[in-house]
Amino acid sequence: MRFRSKKIMAAAAMAISAGLVLVGCGAGGSSGDSAGGGTITIGTGGVFTDSNNPFAATSSAVANGWRWLIYEPLVQTNSAVPTDEPEPWLASAYEWAPDFTSVMFTARDGVEWSDGEEFNVDDVAFTFTLLRDNAALNSGNIPIEDVTVDGDSVTVTFGESQFVKQAAVLSQFIVPEHIWADAGDPATYADTQPVGTGPFTFVSSTSSVARLEKNPGYWQADKVLVDAIAYQALQGNDAIINGLAAHELDWASSFALNQNEGFVDKDPDTNLAWNVSALGIDAFVVNTSKAPFDNVNLRRAMSMVIDRERTVQLASGGILAPVLSVTGLPQPVGDEYIAPEFEGQEFSVDVEGARAELAEGGFTFDGDTLIDPSGNPVTMTLIDPSGWTDYLTALQVIGESLAEIGIATTIETPSQDAWQAALAAGDFDGTMRYSDSGPTPYDIYATYMDGTEVEPVGTDVTGNYGRFDSPDATEALALFRNAADETERAEALATVQRVFVEDIPAIAMIAKATTGMFTTVNFTGWPSADNPYASPSILDANISKVMVTLQPAN
Repeated sequence: MRFRSKKIMAAAAMAISAGLVLVGCGAGGSSGDSAGGGTITIGTGGVFTDSNNPFAATSSAVANGWRWLIYEPLVQTNSAVPTDEPEPWLASAYEWAPDFTSVMFTARDGVEWSDGEEFNVDDVAFTFTLLRDNAALNSGNIPIEDVTVDGDSVTVTFGESQFVKQAAVLSQFIVPEHIWADAGDPATYADTQPVGTGPFTFVSSTSSVARLEKNPGYWQADKVLVDAIAYQALQGNDAIINGLAAHELDWASSFALNQNEGFVDKDPDTNLAWNVSALGIDAFVVNTSKAPFDNVNLRRAMSMVIDRERTVQLASGGILAPVLSVTGLPQPVGDEYIAPEFEGQEFSVDVEGARAELAEGGFTFDGDTLIDPSGNPVTMTLIDPSGWTDYLTALQVIGESLAEIGIATTIETPSQDAWQAALAAGDFDGTMRYSDSGPTPYDIYATYMDGTEVEPVGTDVTGNYGRFDSPDATEALALFRNAADETERAEALATVQRVFVEDIPAIAMIAKATTGMFTTVNFTGWPSADNPYASPSILDANISKVMVTLQPAN
């Protein structure tokens, strides 16, 4: 760990004992003591590690989102309004081939890395080549085939259409060739002194406090009126809500049951929350590679007894909506994608129907206990990270529903890192887990159904944690990705939905919302429903766009 300011760290150590670290010169998140505007304090979870590697899922820069303040995307795509026209950012221009098998970027002039070196097209080419040659870095599994430079432009060619991954390609951050070419293994490089083009530079971190300061050489420096950003690692959603309500935090993205009564209602003039829904869901994921959960009749029965409306009401305090379409799509945003054969079909609790499914699958009952075909009682251990109160409440209600068909459940609350490791290795029975989101339903279904992600239990995967493997679904997802027109995409999507409805790869529960909670005590101009220029999430690439928009409150 690095310590640049002993004064800051001493203050942090004192405040931690009180449950919340105060960073900055005042009691609030911003010092407000300079012409620039002071410090923004962001509340997040977990424990900070000594890594800023922007490619590594376990690095603190990725887990807490500050990689996007150091390394910029080529193009800003608005995650809150996916239909918005993408905005050139580190690239001054871009152009897709008509079939989306290649894209050309023009490197922006006048940009410098934070160590003073000139940014140019070779850095863009280097980054895409790095992704092509190192599968561990390519978390989006983008099939990069070739990277060619011509003047100030670079063309990236793909093995198949990137229609469904346009945002992922455009949002790619760029790293400096003059640093990363000598970094050794890029997957394990700690990047303790990151050099980026972004609006902020990394200064220091401990396990619970990290600090970034304004990059004076930033190409839009005149628009950045925030002097510094402090990240506070807090344990659980309640601690974050309390920090926001006390105006000790300026921004957080954790969802909490008491968002309104615990934060917004405390001071409606300054305390804001925006929950923006897109094409994403939260689902109850069952490990389909593990008996008896590999039995489709059991999964159907489980889906039939779970009361989604009650679960979501209790888990979200009524803020979020249940997923009721049997296709698993959130509504109304997903209505236009629901196949005609499933229009109007909704989930409903049907205990008797579930018992019939179980009988068909070879299950029996010993009194109130469900017995699987091999003669063993059916039990489940449900896991989600400690402090994720919304997910843990959902698991409690799901457990009550599953008891209706004789399934005994227990809930465990590992650390976030341990939970992620268990999902990756396939060492779990059931969990609440979010889907990816995108401009089409592809990301939802690929999260839970893409068979190309499946590996044997014990071998880590980066998606499809339920290890659901349907050749029909995998083929249809590929057809959707590569379709030449909307008719072909609709046909492929109908096949995907048919598999989702019949085989229950995951039990769709909640219409996912990206949450942002802000206070306007120190800064104004946060994204909102009235001004949806960016995602409200601290983890989104849009965070650099937020930082060139905010204005000091005073």
